[in-house]
Amino acid sequence: MDYRKSWRLERLCIFIGGILAVTAALFHAALFLCAGSMVTVAGVLQSVVFCRCPACRAFLDPRGGLPNYCPDCGKPLADAKSEK
Repeated sequence: MDYRKSWRLERLCIFIGGILAVTAALFHAALFLCAGSMVTVAGVLQSVVFCRCPACRAFLDPRGGLPNYCPDCGKPLADAKSEK
């Protein structure tokens, strides 16, 4: 999976998990809270596995957005995939 797709999927899972948690709070439904927690955790875990530099496979910190350059090797992330 591409690091950009992984980042987007993480953001989507966190958003959906938040909506389910708010729904659980409004309707006092523990099932929605459990589902929201599972979706959020799944999104974060897939980000840990797949959100990596395509050149050196270093972890990219997805908090706040994706960097333009790899923090370890210094290569531009947009060009790193095309070099392989």
